[in-house]
Amino acid sequence: GCPRQSSDRGRLTPYTRPAQQATPPSVPEDSIPPPIMDKHYLTPLFSPQSVLVFAGNQEDAAAAFAQAKALYANLTAQRFNGEIRFVDIQTTGTLADLALARADLAIIALPHTEVAAALEVAGRMKCKAALVISAGMGADLAADLKRIARRSGMHLLGPNCLGMQRPYIGLNASVAGTLAAKGPLGLVSQSGALTSSILDWAHSNGVGFSAVVSLGPNTVVDLADVLDFLAADAQTQQHPGCQHPAPMGRQRRGRIGDHQQAQQCRQHPA
Repeated sequence: GCPRQSSDRGRLTPYTRPAQQATPPSVPEDSIPPPIMDKHYLTPLFSPQSVLVFAGNQEDAAAAFAQAKALYANLTAQRFNGEIRFVDIQTTGTLADLALARADLAIIALPHTEVAAALEVAGRMKCKAALVISAGMGADLAADLKRIARRSGMHLLGPNCLGMQRPYIGLNASVAGTLAAKGPLGLVSQSGALTSSILDWAHSNGVGFSAVVSLGPNTVVDLADVLDFLAADAQTQQHPGCQHPAPMGRQRRGRIGDHQQAQQCRQHPA
């Protein structure tokens, strides 16, 4: 007869378990870095790492501007956690040279006739923010400063304000007296007189602040901007804001500050 042919048909193929992939080691939760948060757009203004100061020649006591002398004394009374340089509006050089001297914040305390020139120089130095400390500046000149700041991409606080204080970084960029003590409160006011009164009260009662900001009536950075920054500030737990009635164009942004609010801030600044 015919030989029988072998066949694999009908045979069961042994099952082979596939190789398992190695399980990645677990990572402790506390070793996972927190997500990186974007900096607030006003960080160069309120938490600068480098500052340029236009305050005239402090060695010439007779020619020194009164507010410039007060600012210089307040800036140098304590150690700032950054770099401060004092420059003159006659600073010259190419745009590249000036850009090398860039800083986060430019502080200007000069006679009214010199403020616009200083702000122009700060713009060429690529400063990201500017603070103009002055009193009695007219609306036309204030409008010119706004145009310069916007053209240069700078956030402008002032003019016609007392400046600002940031106790946690040792920055007293104001003419509102000595630096406030450190604390959880953020104070924002358009009234310089009210700002000074609250600071005097705080010094006498041991109350500290994370920030003190005097706005003035002509500022580009307004109350809503500052409160938005303080809401994201780690050192600020509460932030009362007091402001006089503002033009209609600025009331749309959640302004805080009618007569009742001002009375509350006077009586209970915390």
